Amino acid sequence: MFGTSNGSIRLALPQDTSCTVSATYGFGKFNSDLPVETLTENISEGPVKITVGRIGSGDAILRVTTINGSISIKKP
Repeated sequence: MFGTSNGSIRLALPQDTSCTVSATYGFGKFNSDLPVETLTENISEGPVKITVGRIGSGDAILRVTTINGSISIKKP
C-alpha cells in the first residue's frame, strides 16, 4: 500500500506489470500510462473517489490512497 494525506502519488511500474489497482483519491484524478481495464469507478460519494482497475491479468493487489491529490501510474 502507498498512501499520503496531502499530495499526489506517482508510481513507475514495468510494462509487464500484472495487478489490480485500488486507487482512492480526493480533489484530483487517476491516470495511467499502462492499459487499465476499469472494473469500478467513483464508487463513493463526495470529493473522495475510488477507482478499481486491472493491469494485465491482475495477479497482485496494489492499494494507493491520497486524500488531497492525484494518482498517476507511469512507465519507467
